[in-house]
Amino acid sequence: MSNLSPIEQSEIIKKYFNAVCDAYRLGNVESSYNAPIMTLFTEVGCAARDLSGERKGQSGENIDIKLWHTEEEVTEIEPFAGIEVKKVGGIDKRALSQIVVEANRYGNAILTDNLEWRFWRAGDTQMYTGIRLIEVVNGKLQLKNDYIELFFSLLSDFLLKDPAQIKSSSKLAEYMAMHARTIRSIVTGILRDDGNGRPLVNDYQKRLPMFPELYGLYSRIRSDLRPSMGTKEFADMYAQTIVYGLFIARYNDKTPDTFDKYEAIGNLQDESELLKQFFMHIAGTGKKHPTLEGVIDKLCVLYRICDIPSLLGQDETKDTIVHFYEEFLSFYDPDLRKALGVFYTPVQAVRYLVQSVDKLLINELNIDGGLSNNEQITTKVPCASYKVSRNKWSEEKTISVPRIAILDPACGTGSFGAEIIRYIKDTYFSGAKTAFYEKYIQEENGILSRLIGFEIMMTS
Repeated sequence: MSNLSPIEQSEIIKKYFNAVCDAYRLGNVESSYNAPIMTLFTEVGCAARDLSGERKGQSGENIDIKLWHTEEEVTEIEPFAGIEVKKVGGIDKRALSQIVVEANRYGNAILTDNLEWRFWRAGDTQMYTGIRLIEVVNGKLQLKNDYIELFFSLLSDFLLKDPAQIKSSSKLAEYMAMHARTIRSIVTGILRDDGNGRPLVNDYQKRLPMFPELYGLYSRIRSDLRPSMGTKEFADMYAQTIVYGLFIARYNDKTPDTFDKYEAIGNLQDESELLKQFFMHIAGTGKKHPTLEGVIDKLCVLYRICDIPSLLGQDETKDTIVHFYEEFLSFYDPDLRKALGVFYTPVQAVRYLVQSVDKLLINELNIDGGLSNNEQITTKVPCASYKVSRNKWSEEKTISVPRIAILDPACGTGSFGAEIIRYIKDTYFSGAKTAFYEKYIQEENGILSRLIGFEIMMTS
């Protein structure tokens, strides 16, 4: 399924909705909804076949529509999913029992009465996710426009091919991006925008699963880091952090065959308190969000199945994890990547710049030790007027500052900061001086206190 624009999504859904309305007005006959649904799936790139007239009477065979990823697959391989179609309001206990058998038969299955879309996987006794796209109001069908984006996100996740077939880092990044967009859509629905960029807080929203946890996390980030952050920005931050955080946890996992969200949290215990908050509520107790959980579980399966170190390769000339983030973001949101300047700086360029600055400090400014210099100097700075003595006031004060401070105003993933630390260790603490490095790095006014970086993107 290609990454459709919001306008394209809206056009496809409205065409489908109008066809459903026509069928509903003409008598609400079950078979009349097959054509609109097949058209919907064809327009998102699938091959769909109506099998409602080919009943075999065998358990699991009486599916209405079969799906293939492409037309080329239809005559060569089995369908990857089936759709059980019911008339509007026609989902009953028999349909729920039937769909479990069909999910086991095809590996994936959808049960829909056009109002609801319920997604099933083989082996599940309950649907793993679902969405209500249309409502009946006073006998007329009404499309829930706010749910179009989420519907397409769930559909994208459902249509993904078996992750075991992933053979390249680009395809892995594409799958990760699809899951990230789904998570972003889910969080956007839980923390619905009130029209002013803030979460809508009312009785209905408060009852949604995960609302207290997500609203609390949003409030803390606004308070501690980003006072101007809106709900859409938070949803984006949350999605990227979950997807890439789990990815890093899997990359560093010593037992990849058992990887899941619980194991990932254990691997992230040494990270920041704020980052741990993003993950702790996923595996915590309380009222869960089945759709969000389903997507995160699928993401963990993706990471568990794929041989991630082999897909990414080993290249000493670049930081693999950092470089791959650029690839992931190019699939997830290329406009965001461009707007925020997420472009990988080659290690060779970083090292050249760091070495050049160090030499300039030594040769041109006569700073002993260059970047490694931990000296403090005093300087006077303006301040609020204060009383020095009975008749004397001052509007400046003397403070102690580093002779050499390093500021990276858009540090991204910290390539320059990390290289500066590596350069200092290799250049000034090699050989016999290695024993002094630990004391140096722990000095109160040392390199860690004078190396400062700002970054707008939480995931970076």
